[in-house]
Amino acid sequence: MQPRLTFKGLLFATVYSLLLIFLLGLYGLSIWQKRLYLNDQLLAVGQDAALSLGLSLSTLKHDDNWVAASSMVDAIFDSGNYLTISIDSPTGAPILQRRAPLRLEGVPAWFVKALPLHVPIAEASIMAGWRQMGSLKLAAHPGFAYRDLWQTLKWHGVYFALLALVTFVLLRSLLALLVRPLSQLEQAAQQIQRRDFDVDLPMPSTQELRSVTSAMNSMARSIRRTFEEQLKTVEALRRRLFTDPLTLLMNRQAFEKRLAISLQDEHHAMGVLMLVDIADLGGLNDLVGRGKADTCLKSLAEMLTDLAEEIPGSLVGRLSAHSFALYFPTADYPAVEALNQRLQARLKPQNDRALPKTHLPTIGLVKSGHRATTSQVFSAADFAIQQARTERRWWGWYQSDGDFPGNEVRSAEAWQKFLHSAIASGYFTLYFQPVRAAAAESNLLQQVLVRIRDDERVLSAAEFLPMVRRFALSLAFDMKILQKVLGRLQEDASCVSMSVQLAGDSLGAMELVPALTELLTGCAEQCDRLYLTCPWWAVAGHRTSFDRLLQLRQVFGFKLALNRFGAEERSLGLLQDIDIDLVYLDPSLAAALDVEDERKLYVRSIIQMAHGQDVRVIATGVENRSEWEALNEIGVDAISGFYIAHPQESPAR
Repeated sequence: MQPRLTFKGLLFATVYSLLLIFLLGLYGLSIWQKRLYLNDQLLAVGQDAALSLGLSLSTLKHDDNWVAASSMVDAIFDSGNYLTISIDSPTGAPILQRRAPLRLEGVPAWFVKALPLHVPIAEASIMAGWRQMGSLKLAAHPGFAYRDLWQTLKWHGVYFALLALVTFVLLRSLLALLVRPLSQLEQAAQQIQRRDFDVDLPMPSTQELRSVTSAMNSMARSIRRTFEEQLKTVEALRRRLFTDPLTLLMNRQAFEKRLAISLQDEHHAMGVLMLVDIADLGGLNDLVGRGKADTCLKSLAEMLTDLAEEIPGSLVGRLSAHSFALYFPTADYPAVEALNQRLQARLKPQNDRALPKTHLPTIGLVKSGHRATTSQVFSAADFAIQQARTERRWWGWYQSDGDFPGNEVRSAEAWQKFLHSAIASGYFTLYFQPVRAAAAESNLLQQVLVRIRDDERVLSAAEFLPMVRRFALSLAFDMKILQKVLGRLQEDASCVSMSVQLAGDSLGAMELVPALTELLTGCAEQCDRLYLTCPWWAVAGHRTSFDRLLQLRQVFGFKLALNRFGAEERSLGLLQDIDIDLVYLDPSLAAALDVEDERKLYVRSIIQMAHGQDVRVIATGVENRSEWEALNEIGVDAISGFYIAHPQESPAR
């Protein structure tokens, strides 16, 4: 639990307390001085009155007859200015006494008890010639003094209250101005903690804060420059390893590895491969020249890239000098046919960057089934191209539903009814694949996979998730999985953390944050063992939604991860832009890592860059000990894949 005390609050409290003590001291001192003054006044008034009355009584002929003296005393006493007047004989016997009641109108009793005034007794002798006839004792009435002191207390209180209010307001403005650079420094520190190094603080006026601010700005610029240089180095290495130098698309080796991983993926195994082939590239070079031919190839690459961006998670690469390939991870085949029609329309010669009409490419389309191999889908696509050329068409479909396993036919209506029923009743099964910490033999977390039990068999995610996306059920499906995972975490307090992958469609849904808030409210204690994993391309495309997810993380304390990280350029920049807890490397990066030194250097650079942002790195798709040892050597935090364990129904301890 973080301390609530802040320097700003402590400074304000200290200054305000000292000011309040000072003002209260002045206020108390003024009242005390007023009280002493009134005490002195009562003494002076009483003494003067006693001397004056004593002299007046001394002029009378007494002869033990005090009637005239009594009249003179009554005249003075009736003025109300005296509390007591008494005359005693030389022997001390009382001759005459007058006493007024102590009535203090307009002065509260508590005030009199709190600040009592000392009423002195003034004395004077009554003489007849050289003979003392008696003694006079007189005390002034304190009522006027109490009223004066009470009025002073009230009006001085109002004055000091107004003075304190004005002083506090002015002092707060002054202190706020002085501590504003501290607040800016705190915000900058929090910004750096969020891995946002775009910090440029204005220079404050005080020398000490200027030094600290200058150091903060310099540190942020240095970190930002270092990260940008490291990112450029990693990106240059990535391009050399995985991209075609002319078109900047993936080269054949990178595309085949990514395609193989996608075909085996639980979430994207069913899709469409589009092969684009230019039959006579040599003739094109002879016709327009190599420079113009290269320009045409770049234009074709841009068209294919635009098509790939239409469906998130798509792959595009250049397989050879004359052939290109796209892979769409979707079972929405009509959408792919529409993209194919758009590509054909754009391929028609319209400007000097377009391919000549005599050298337009031929397109082969093939559906990839679950667990199909790359050689199968490439062979099918080649067959579709040859068939199209034989029939003198631009493109050809190769219907592979019967050739690849796992493509059982089910109507769209049946799929929709089946999925709605599965979500409503929750009759799907969770499988778990452990993520093993590289530095220990313990499991860091469990990746959650999903199967649906049909009447006849168990369906893998690759078979039903495309239909989940097609019918816009991703969010409801993800929330149901999360509900099951949270229930399991609640039942077993000793279970390690679990990682649930959110679909890209779910991340883009406006209802995601309200649905998560409702679901997590009753399971706050389990949130520290929950990882929500998002595809990097979905995060890049839905930054506003992901920012809301980051804010929700501050409330519940779950962790966030990126999936399929590092194989493409845009994913690397997310390390600097967003605050995440870990990344899952793309499985293609682990393949043959033990025998490719440049690939190992590239992955090591990603790991170092992530660790510099305090982000842990998990390698996925590890299938043998050589890859495991190579990953351990370059500093990966954890490893998952078939070498560690296959998915299982019970989480591994």
